[in-house]
Amino acid sequence: MEFGKNRVQYEEFLWTYYRYDRYDIYLYTGGRELAIYTAKSIDKHIRELENTFDYQLTDRIQIIIYNKLSHFRQSNVGLGADESYNIGGVTRIIGTKLFVYFEGDHKNFELQIRAGIAEILLNELIYGGNWREALKNATLITLPQWYIKGLVSYVTKEWNDQIENKVKDGVLSGKYKKFNHLTGDDAVYAGHAMWHYIVQVYGANVLANIVYMTKMSRNVESGFLYVLGVSLKNISLDWIDYYTNLYRSAEMNKKMPDENQLKIKSKKNTFYSQLKISPDGKKVAYTTNDMGKLKVWMYDTETKKRKKIKRWGYKLDRIQDYRYPILAWHPSGEILAIVTEEKGEPWLHFYNVNEKTLNTRQIFLIDDILDIAYSHDGKRMVFSGVYEGRTDIYVYSIASNAQEAITNDVYDDVQPRFINNST
Repeated sequence: MEFGKNRVQYEEFLWTYYRYDRYDIYLYTGGRELAIYTAKSIDKHIRELENTFDYQLTDRIQIIIYNKLSHFRQSNVGLGADESYNIGGVTRIIGTKLFVYFEGDHKNFELQIRAGIAEILLNELIYGGNWREALKNATLITLPQWYIKGLVSYVTKEWNDQIENKVKDGVLSGKYKKFNHLTGDDAVYAGHAMWHYIVQVYGANVLANIVYMTKMSRNVESGFLYVLGVSLKNISLDWIDYYTNLYRSAEMNKKMPDENQLKIKSKKNTFYSQLKISPDGKKVAYTTNDMGKLKVWMYDTETKKRKKIKRWGYKLDRIQDYRYPILAWHPSGEILAIVTEEKGEPWLHFYNVNEKTLNTRQIFLIDDILDIAYSHDGKRMVFSGVYEGRTDIYVYSIASNAQEAITNDVYDDVQPRFINNST
């Protein structure tokens, strides 16, 4: 292990597991609900993906479930492996081990599971089941990043607005011209778009044949040429031309809004989120995440100046949790509530705009907070909270620093708000 790369562990995890015919599910305290949910859904994904690629998995899969992302980030397992695809909830794969974590949304949790099974299946199909065969084939077959990652994304997620916006940006900006040299998220979205185009033009049945011929010929180019009768170069040009014509014609009739733009200096590799305008419209709060270095900013619309009101964390090359910090304005506009996660625990901070002071308190008996909002009188808050694999609605009393769960069900209750004068 490289010096300085081992992770800090704040909590002790006592592991157990459930054993099934084709897989094992590992869990620890508080993970029983997630383990049961995984067991109920995983068979369907295995069956569908085996039908898609006309191949049956031979190895037993181990699914390791973490109750939340901060717990997963405390694990040293597979630390030396590539983490570049984990941003945004993409599953970690090490051999036949599938590491997943819950972020309060069962749909995204299920996508992690499906993506992990798809990648394990494709790796076994192309490189072989045992380690000797896999090592041999890995030296003979070199696949570009868009191939496997893009194909996993395609069989995991349906075409949606997020994917289309990413593809549109990549195509119109010319980013996808050097298709085979793409890495990271660009490779994932470009690969997804290419496989989507191939299925639209040639049909879904060609996927399994292309992967099989790639393995047999040990060449990506030959896999496409044998099955489609078209070279990979021409396919690459065709799908980019297709999307270019599609998006350019759609963009021609669009106009930018006439309203004044808010001028905020931005950095290329910094993630901006949680832009919240105060009730009187005079202040704008937002957050930045620069590789784990988190900051909360406040912009004054009258003076055109911004101020940093809180910072924490360090720049680390690891999976980032872009859900935090979470912001909410008090109805008076004089207090900004900030939710953070520190050492695996949620904390609530109150920043007084006039006095420029910060009051901090810990939120107990909750694993994660996904969203918060004030009541009309500012005495209570409502938040979407996660506890032992369930996402429910909690009403929080600011004076007593205590919350009450008002739902307790299997559904993901997110983005709650007070209505009817907070009744």
